[in-house]
Amino acid sequence: SEICGNSKDDNCDGMTDADDNTALNFDDATSNFLSIPVVDYTDDFAVEYWFKSETNSGGIKNIVRYEGATENWELGIWDNELGFLTNNNGWRFGGTVNDGQWHHFVLNYRSSDDNVKIYLDGQLKLDVPRNMDFEATAMAIGSTTGGGRKWKGTLDEFRIWDRLLTDSEIADPEL
Repeated sequence: SEICGNSKDDNCDGMTDADDNTALNFDDATSNFLSIPVVDYTDDFAVEYWFKSETNSGGIKNIVRYEGATENWELGIWDNELGFLTNNNGWRFGGTVNDGQWHHFVLNYRSSDDNVKIYLDGQLKLDVPRNMDFEATAMAIGSTTGGGRKWKGTLDEFRIWDRLLTDSEIADPEL
């Protein structure tokens, strides 16, 4: 039997909890970011994560930064709005996301027509043709790969998929 309040039953309901409370907190400190292994995709892919953002004013703050051989792109907070920035283009999705609530983010890239779709909390926010060079030289979470543009918030369930997420997976990410 379990002991109430241990790391496997933190809410004392007698059941082993599936949530191990493993979210990453980024406090915009000097060394508070992750460099992640380079992932190269030439086919369809998706980037998915849950985030809770604190105030992030004063320009772009990277949640995810990708540096490629010919192109960089960033998913992050742009003066407290969620945004997507590439070498020559930038899009903001309207409304602030620094509301203390968890938000679900998905970027789907379809290689057959170089299409990028971005979803926030199940709602389509961006649908543009965008030739994404995803032959990465470096990737970082929480800042640039050099430690700049630091984001302040919490990130959970970060995934890079080697396929597109379906409409039902995007609409109900707990499936």
